[in-house]
Amino acid sequence: MSTPYAPTIDRTTLVVGPGHFLYGTSLASLLFCDTLKADLVTERFPVAVSGFGTIDERKKDEHIEISAKPVGEFNAALATLLWPYGSTPIGTSIFGASDVAMGLQSMAGQKLALTAAAIETMPKIMFGADRFFVGDFKVRGILGKGLARTNAAALYTLSSVAWSGQPSVANFISLPAKAIWALGSPETIVAKDGWEIDFKLSLDWQKNPDVGTFDALLKDLEVTASCMPMGYSESKWANLLVQGSGGGIGAPSRTQADLTIAQDNPGATVVLKNAWIETLPLQYGANVDRVGKVVWKARRDISTGFGALFSIGVTPA
Repeated sequence: MSTPYAPTIDRTTLVVGPGHFLYGTSLASLLFCDTLKADLVTERFPVAVSGFGTIDERKKDEHIEISAKPVGEFNAALATLLWPYGSTPIGTSIFGASDVAMGLQSMAGQKLALTAAAIETMPKIMFGADRFFVGDFKVRGILGKGLARTNAAALYTLSSVAWSGQPSVANFISLPAKAIWALGSPETIVAKDGWEIDFKLSLDWQKNPDVGTFDALLKDLEVTASCMPMGYSESKWANLLVQGSGGGIGAPSRTQADLTIAQDNPGATVVLKNAWIETLPLQYGANVDRVGKVVWKARRDISTGFGALFSIGVTPA
């Protein structure tokens, strides 16, 4: 007679606990996060036999994704790390000539280091003194340069490293932001609900049937800033649109000028180059603002070569 099953659980075997993002030389820099997740993403193809169905699956490609929700730190190194493509020419490898490691460290003492990593999704920026402005971001880790898939460190290494490090309150930035659109007569824009800056990145993933994904090239980048401006009336709305001369079908985009949104030091300054208004809605109601959410879109200056689409850095003291 079989022994009855009497399930038990040893609570000390439960593996839980926080972790934080690693970057920089020798992964010596910490970015403190609210949530952090690493996924091993495997693509497979089936071995299907008539009458037997799928009898096996074979690996086709594999990579690692780290998704992070940072708490609100900002400095010059993070500006370079999280928003790296403002001046990157189209067709450039985002992984570069040499592998760049990024990873995560659990406070329990486990370190995951991606062999070749790059920012796949740049974080949204949300300016307003009542919030931290750095949004979620995503990193992708691919096959290291010149490595075989069978290499023990093809995608990552895992090691035991004692936790060290603590947050500094001074590094968490929550400051008001002033916006100026540099038209012929520069205009200061007061945002009712703060500003949102979005980065839409398109990548061309490079794959080989024998090794899988080995690179990604910058295909396109779209940068927009949006807010609900206070004090905009119908006449203001009309002045910002083009009708009559210059308003024909096929005409170039509307008035363009740099849009600068800046916190005080040690906060951030973001510049959308040659920004023009893409969306400018009028709305009516007893308790709604006359002009709704306005969207500005950045455009590169190509008059003297390949210009920047945007820039971000620490506001000078």
